[in-house]
Amino acid sequence: MIEITGYRPEHFTRIITTNPRSVEGALTDEAVISLKAREKEQGDAWTMLVDGNPVACGGFFHYANNEAEAWYLISPDAAEHTKLLLRVVRGFIETFITDKNVLRLKAFVDMDDEAGKRWARCMGFTIKEPPEIYHSEGREYALYERLP
Repeated sequence: MIEITGYRPEHFTRIITTNPRSVEGALTDEAVISLKAREKEQGDAWTMLVDGNPVACGGFFHYANNEAEAWYLISPDAAEHTKLLLRVVRGFIETFITDKNVLRLKAFVDMDDEAGKRWARCMGFTIKEPPEIYHSEGREYALYERLP
């Protein structure tokens, strides 16, 4: 059974600890995972459960100046539900942008993560030109953005 529910920090931790190949980025140690999970609790967020197990979660942080940042964590276990996940997340993005009057939605994508880049493009994000590259924990991230 597939269910879309409100996000809880343990969803994030459970996905990343049960499947380290999940698409997200530079989370490599337990302290960072724990910190990220608590941090994400404060934003608008959702989780996709399959048979009671979290396979994807994501959400938004709304900042000043009508800007926001999207985040996501997708387990390979979500692959067989990609079409549904795409439809649901696109709907969440559209609703969030409209309800919060967001003029710029950004996401940081690991430069080595081809699946993450594809996901960002499918959600309507484009890499910021000229590319803005950020470094975290020895990895490079590109800034992607979605403008209305």
